[in-house]
Amino acid sequence: NFFEQEAVASGGADIVAKLRRFFKIGPRTQIIGRSKSHLNIFNIDCLLKLESPQLTIERLSFSIDNIPVLAQGSILFLESPSLHIAVSSYPQQALEFRATNPRRFDLDLAGRFDQGAFSGKIGFDFLKQTKTKSSLQRVETTLKNLSCTIDEEQHLAILFEEAMVRYKTSRGVYKIFFKDVNSSLNFDDKRFKKISFGGTVYDGVFGGEGYFDMAQLPFHSVFDCTVNEVSANRLDSLLSSFSKVYGNLSSTIHYQNSPQSILEGDIIIHQGYLEDLAFFDWLAGFFKIPALREVNFEKVSADFLINDEVATLEHINLESEGVNLDGYFRLGEDDLVSSKLSLALSRELLETSPKFTALVKLLGHDFSSLTFDFQLSGLSQAMNFKWVSSDFKRKLQDAMPGFIERRLENDLEGIIESISAKE
Repeated sequence: NFFEQEAVASGGADIVAKLRRFFKIGPRTQIIGRSKSHLNIFNIDCLLKLESPQLTIERLSFSIDNIPVLAQGSILFLESPSLHIAVSSYPQQALEFRATNPRRFDLDLAGRFDQGAFSGKIGFDFLKQTKTKSSLQRVETTLKNLSCTIDEEQHLAILFEEAMVRYKTSRGVYKIFFKDVNSSLNFDDKRFKKISFGGTVYDGVFGGEGYFDMAQLPFHSVFDCTVNEVSANRLDSLLSSFSKVYGNLSSTIHYQNSPQSILEGDIIIHQGYLEDLAFFDWLAGFFKIPALREVNFEKVSADFLINDEVATLEHINLESEGVNLDGYFRLGEDDLVSSKLSLALSRELLETSPKFTALVKLLGHDFSSLTFDFQLSGLSQAMNFKWVSSDFKRKLQDAMPGFIERRLENDLEGIIESISAKE
């Protein structure tokens, strides 16, 4: 045994036991030939340097499904073992070519083991390509007390106390925090590895299942998940707009990464309020209705879809006393917004605005609410809001008998112009 010979020669026989415990060295079945249901690893070349208590990986190179990979790093065998490993694909490729190689990746792993549990950081850099551009992205996970065991069903149980996941893109950094997560990985099928999981996300809970298709690299994966009773504003590090939304959020989520990356599902938020949300903040000033700066609601719901080209909210619906909203919101990969919203405001709310005094008097008591259409456009961080007054006028005219509409034509035109006027 190589490790035993080296250890005896260096007077460090005790490190052999540590190595065996760390790597769980034991008999392994040898498979020769190309597998259709597993990753194929060839051309393994390894140079290790053992100087107790440290094992240095000076070079571990191999080819995995025709992708050249190099791993380097070290493992320190103290009472609490620690490691630092870096793994890269296409390590010999010239920088200018590697920078645009869609199959390049860099992985770094650093941390410490304490009583069989790992705490540390895992980072993964990769190049994301869409139809129009490519960008370098990074997923970084900070873990506390990650441990693995074999459960009663002979599945791999993976548990950790805490995990902070950061996803860095050209648009910004997105973060989410998990706690007390339990998962089970099923290896029964040679190709498809099923996983179930559950735990806490902020002050809510989540759970779901999915699978990895091991026949290619990167692995094809599919996950379905439900999230329940999360305080919506706690998710502001994932989406900045949530910092203005309060209430209990529930969601169903579907994710797949092939043939393209797709995240889709629905969101429902119950018994909450919107505070200084950009659109309502603008509307409160434009319509002179201060109450719109904070809108209490019974329910807000929407369907969402995020892929490589666009992020959308469809079938947006807000139910509130005095305010109802419907519409859609789309954000392209160029960070440009395309959105149409339809907002119904109650008579009681309109009566609080000096801009609507003349219109309310003109229409009398024959209406309970009026509907206004808006267009949102521009960059996401500097959106333009526009009231489509022509649609408003047309809807009013359609609701009026013909002889009344003709008699009030001039009055209606003047009132709409005064509402649209900026002060």
